[in-house]
Amino acid sequence: MITGWYDHCATGSVDFFMQTMRYASKSKKRNTHLIIGPWTHSAEVDIRGEYDFGPHAGLDRSIIDAFFEHHLKENPPQEPFAPVKIFVMGRNEWRHEREWPLSRAIDTNFISIVTGMFAGHGSGAAYPIIRRGKKIRIALPMTRQTGADLGRSQ
Repeated sequence: MITGWYDHCATGSVDFFMQTMRYASKSKKRNTHLIIGPWTHSAEVDIRGEYDFGPHAGLDRSIIDAFFEHHLKENPPQEPFAPVKIFVMGRNEWRHEREWPLSRAIDTNFISIVTGMFAGHGSGAAYPIIRRGKKIRIALPMTRQTGADLGRSQ
């Protein structure tokens, strides 16, 4: 699954990944991956916008090439892919993870602004929601270490 922090369909990709990891066979789990980048639905970085996520923010096309090599030509990748690859906004770097949602995620109170999106109090930024039964988790694309919010220039 490839989606973006600003993708209006992000919850579908994330939910599908989470359900696959919960219910699928070991083989299906091993071959299911989630990539979340700093994009909208097109998986393209918009350099005209207010934010600059740096030169490595785009989707690495070699991942797509390796996927097709493996699944269409039956050439396995030289090194296995991490189950999850996320772009950490604020640090403007990619990080490989073993799970989603992250077990170290911090619950945060948010104010509802539109259906399917939530805003952090006073942040001016919107984030996709992830439904988990009656609980709702917010995918927060920022870091505590830098205090930066969404890669916004200081």
